[in-house]
Amino acid sequence: MSIAAGLFSSGSRRRSGGGVAEVSTFTFLGDPQMWQGQYFTIGVPTGQAYVYFGRDSGGDADPAPAGFVRGIGIDPGDVSYGDPAPNRTRYADLMVTVFSIDPDFISATRNGDVVTITARTTGARTNIGQGTISVLDGLVAVVTQGS
Repeated sequence: MSIAAGLFSSGSRRRSGGGVAEVSTFTFLGDPQMWQGQYFTIGVPTGQAYVYFGRDSGGDADPAPAGFVRGIGIDPGDVSYGDPAPNRTRYADLMVTVFSIDPDFISATRNGDVVTITARTTGARTNIGQGTISVLDGLVAVVTQGS
């Protein structure tokens, strides 16, 4: 029996080459056009950021809560489809675009109403959190814990 086999329990895998990037999901349930100033939280290398939703192209939706290193706005402007399903699509697509160009994240992908966000750097960070978004409007989850 190798030393490594004795250190790890059955079924666990050791990754070589450092840590693992955190992967999180945000699932749209309600109508995001109604979430003016509401936010969820997510870890970034320098602390914790808040991701806020808006509908005003002037940026007035930023709630600027204390204790966060920065805000990330998801604001498609003042256009509304008047129906929750197309609004979820519009906001989810914008979220993918915003996270894909953010320097703290490597990618964001969308599958229906679920956006999967992958951190750029490896290592532990503050997990994604519900913030002020109601569990009836959206859900957050950690898919892969950063290490």
